[in-house]
Amino acid sequence: MDAANAKWDICNKIIDKYLKYILDVKPITAIKFIKSRYRNIEDSMQPLVYKDIRSDLQKIK
Repeated sequence: MDAANAKWDICNKIIDKYLKYILDVKPITAIKFIKSRYRNIEDSMQPLVYKDIRSDLQKIK
C-alpha cells in the first residue's frame, strides 16, 4: 500500500521515512516497523494486508 502511494510523495518526505526503517541493516528493525503499522487491522483484513506487504517488499528487493 505504501509503495503504491509513493508516487504522490513529490518531495520524497514520506517514502524516505519508510525506507529508513525498511532498509535498515538490522532486519528486526524492518520487521518491527512493518508489524507496528498494521497491528490494529481487523482479522478479516490481515491476509490482504500481509499480501500487500509481501508484494511491496518484493518490489523493493
